[in-house]
Amino acid sequence: MIQTFTAAGDVAGWRFTGRLSPAAKHMNGDIGRRALIRTHFRSGILIVLMLITAVAFFVAGIFLPFTSVTKLWLFQDQISVYRGLIILWQAGELFLFLILFVFTV
Repeated sequence: MIQTFTAAGDVAGWRFTGRLSPAAKHMNGDIGRRALIRTHFRSGILIVLMLITAVAFFVAGIFLPFTSVTKLWLFQDQISVYRGLIILWQAGELFLFLILFVFTV
């Protein structure tokens, strides 16, 4: 299959000979829209699994405690990002709340 593509400002243009890739066929309208997972099944499944894992780690990072604070060797609090946001909001520290929210969530 021979198709001619003309570049802007190039009088002669250039020629591409060979088979068109699925993406090029899609641009020409030869095939319909296809999802990534249908085109590249193994890669698509791997990407979906990595996205699910990333979301799980994100949720765990927000709700699980990231530090432990000991007061007078008697009381111990475990602080998570979520709990820190709630404490700042209830204390009226809107500026600190927004900084923590923007850079963590």
